[in-house]
Amino acid sequence: MNVTIDINLSDYHAFYRHTMRTLASRSDAKLLRIENFYQEIGMVMVGGLVAWAMLAGPEGFTFSIKTAVVILLALAVVAVFVINRYRKLSEPLAGGIFLGRHAMSFTEQGIHDATESYHSFTKWKGVKSVEESRNHLFIFFDTVAAHIIPKRAFSTKHGYRQLVEYVRKHVSGG
Repeated sequence: MNVTIDINLSDYHAFYRHTMRTLASRSDAKLLRIENFYQEIGMVMVGGLVAWAMLAGPEGFTFSIKTAVVILLALAVVAVFVINRYRKLSEPLAGGIFLGRHAMSFTEQGIHDATESYHSFTKWKGVKSVEESRNHLFIFFDTVAAHIIPKRAFSTKHGYRQLVEYVRKHVSGG
């Protein structure tokens, strides 16, 4: 079974959101936990307040709730900027292994995936899970790495369902 698909940035973001939701729902301590990042941002905010209080000195320091709100809002704006900048820097490049045209072939041995700049082969025993979202099929071969297959790559729902059944059959060994 052969499929040619075009992966765009929206597909990558859908994959990223799906993966982060999945990771956040697992209890395995070894997995990446996005909550840690937000806890670190919170600690930076509290640290900023403490540092500001220490610099103001004990004599003339008066702490009001308005001041705290203004400082927290300023730190929140900085945190949002840092988070958005990190997300932008971590987006895949056009013509890399994620974005662009993929020629995928599903065989009895596994999955061949070729782009203009790379080729990969995943044996069926290397597939960790097969997950569906509303608009995508994700064939995971590691915790945060997967073949991304948009449903729009198929002209009919039947063609998409055939692929899903084929993949599930080979992953389950049936």
